[in-house]
Amino acid sequence: MGTRYGRRRRDGTYEYHDSEASLEAAKRQESRQTRAGFFGFVGLVAGGWLAYLGLQYAGAADWPKWTRFVGVLVGAGFGATLFFKLAEVVWKLLVGLLVIVILVAIGAFIWRAV
Repeated sequence: MGTRYGRRRRDGTYEYHDSEASLEAAKRQESRQTRAGFFGFVGLVAGGWLAYLGLQYAGAADWPKWTRFVGVLVGAGFGATLFFKLAEVVWKLLVGLLVIVILVAIGAFIWRAV
């Protein structure tokens, strides 16, 4: 009988794997799902806000209330879906941007010190 690897998932259940690589893959997948959910919520808020601003810019103030509401809901749903699907890309862009900001700050600090 081989070594079994187990862990407790965030939902409280336990899962067991036959290899350590499978265990690590399950951890990464759960982390990706959590990140995708967060970015989906951010996309929901941002999409709704942008749809609202777009409708105001388009002169939708005289449209019926239900039409404006549906427009905001469609924009929010589109933003949530887009951010949910592209969560890994958005995450990598944010991490890359953070690294660039840190490197520029270090470079500026060195530039002023010399």
